[in-house]
Amino acid sequence: MKKIGFVDIALAFLSLFLCLGAAFLFHPCGPKADGSWMLCHWAGNMIVALGAAFSAASLARFFLPKDIRTGLSIAFIPFSIVTILVPGVLVRMCAMKDMRCWSATRPAALIIAIAIFALSVVDIIFSAIKK
Repeated sequence: MKKIGFVDIALAFLSLFLCLGAAFLFHPCGPKADGSWMLCHWAGNMIVALGAAFSAASLARFFLPKDIRTGLSIAFIPFSIVTILVPGVLVRMCAMKDMRCWSATRPAALIIAIAIFALSVVDIIFSAIKK
C-alpha cells in the first residue's frame, strides 16, 4: 500500500473544498433580474473547473508512486497561480466592491489557492530532501 501523508490528505481536502465551495458556499453573485449573468459568474465557473481539476489530480495522488506525486505538486504551482489570478485579473468581477463576488468568492479562492501553492512547495522540498 502506498504511504499517504499529510500533504496528500490536505491537498485533497483543499481541492475538494475549492471546487465544492465555489459551487455552493462562496459562489459569486446570482443572475440579474433579466436572467443574464454578471461577469463574476464566469470567474466562479473557472474556479469550480480549476477546483475539479485539482480534485481529480489530488485524489489520484493516493494511488500513484512518490515520483509522480511530486510531479503533480510541480504542476499544482502554476495552476494555483492561475487560480489566484482568475477572480479580478483574468476574469473581471462586478464593479461594486461590496458585492458577494468580492467579499466571499475572491478571498476564499485566494486563500485556498495560496494554501495549495504552499503545500505543493513543501511537498517538492520534502521530496528533494528524502532523495
